Amino acid sequence: MLFEARPAGLAFKQPVRSSELPPHQARAGLACLRDTIAERERPPLIWTKADGYKFRSDRTELQAYEVAVIREPRRAS
Repeated sequence: MLFEARPAGLAFKQPVRSSELPPHQARAGLACLRDTIAERERPPLIWTKADGYKFRSDRTELQAYEVAVIREPRRAS
């Protein structure tokens, strides 16, 4: 299922549907996957509104993603 995340992108509903997990568990699994990918220094799994989840190694797109995440206002807890 995650092979679809490259290069086409993967909408969040796809891993929820294919894993048959509730959305909060699918989101937690994707967060764990991101951590594992980072530890192994693999191309990161990023999310954009336009494409959903994608594995990316393009430096320009990664920089745009990092800037967007840094500039996103944090919600009050």
